[in-house]
Amino acid sequence: MFTSKRMVGTVIILSLLLGGCLWKKGELKEEETSPAALYENGLALYKKKKYSRALEVFNELKGSFPGEDPYYTRAELKVADCYFFQEEYTEAISHYEEFRKFHPFNENIQYVIFQIGLSYFNQMLSADRDQSATRNALSNFEFLIANYPPSIFTDKAREKVKICRERLAEKELYIAKFHYKKKKYQGAKARLEGIVALYPDVDALDEALFYLGKSHLELGETDLARKVFTDLVGSYSDSTFSDDAKKELKELLEEEFTSTGTESTK
Repeated sequence: MFTSKRMVGTVIILSLLLGGCLWKKGELKEEETSPAALYENGLALYKKKKYSRALEVFNELKGSFPGEDPYYTRAELKVADCYFFQEEYTEAISHYEEFRKFHPFNENIQYVIFQIGLSYFNQMLSADRDQSATRNALSNFEFLIANYPPSIFTDKAREKVKICRERLAEKELYIAKFHYKKKKYQGAKARLEGIVALYPDVDALDEALFYLGKSHLELGETDLARKVFTDLVGSYSDSTFSDDAKKELKELLEEEFTSTGTESTK
């Protein structure tokens, strides 16, 4: 009788212990799938550069806890970041733009706009190819600088703006030189004048000025050619194109002297 009671007591105790373990296990599982826990799990994977797995966790958070802030909004941004660091820039831009649309006053908005610009920037092509990505990158960087107070992101944007402008100027110069080689001097002149007007601070301006002067010469615009070559020599004394411009000026002077001498003889 005593043994029977003892066995019953043991069973009850075991049942309570097992029940407690199951409850604790269930409680732990619930904690692990809370928005906070999911976000921390995703963030840990993100920091280890396991972007694909992190993306799954952040998307799980978004799907399971829609609007559960602050973790839902943080997950939205991290989804875009995961795509960015996987170099899936089209997807990254789409998610950054969506974040920008729905959270225009978020504390991370400068970062988001910079990342949009950087996503385009990382897709820029060489000067002989389409420059749509360059123009989109430039547009976002310039918008950031013009509309937000100075920050690390506006500073970085300024650095990228210079590179974008250089690339766009290189593109115009590439087209201008193509026209020049094809003896389409009017078209070359128009492109080169555009570079001088729009990109006066780029590194390739000395080359643009030289070909502009040459285009003027080919079109019989001697006075304009002389002015351009003179400006080139005065502004870029160390440039190889400056040396070439000096030769052109010398030839123009000799031609003028010869012409004057011939007229005097007559």
